[in-house]
Amino acid sequence: MAVLHFMVQAKGGAGKTTCCVLLAQYLSQNERPVSCFCTDNMNRSFSQYKAFDVESVSLLNEDKSIAPQLFDPFFEKLLGLSEDVHAIIDNGASSSIPLCG
Repeated sequence: MAVLHFMVQAKGGAGKTTCCVLLAQYLSQNERPVSCFCTDNMNRSFSQYKAFDVESVSLLNEDKSIAPQLFDPFFEKLLGLSEDVHAIIDNGASSSIPLCG
């Protein structure tokens, strides 16, 4: 299984995206395979870094609750990554509590 790096914090502006960018840059420069994901429905800053080919993933319903029909396929994708891959997931403040639940 891949190494999963979740950046989760319920407060906006805490530096989640900055941490994701720094980690992705460090791993890439050290020739580690990286897969990047942005699950922040409100602020898709991480997905704007084109160098990391960040995949935007929606995990929430309109009422901001976790959408199991979206959540399960995303985790199946993460679990299907090869064991040498570092998956970096930038999770937004709006979905941090439902994700942890």
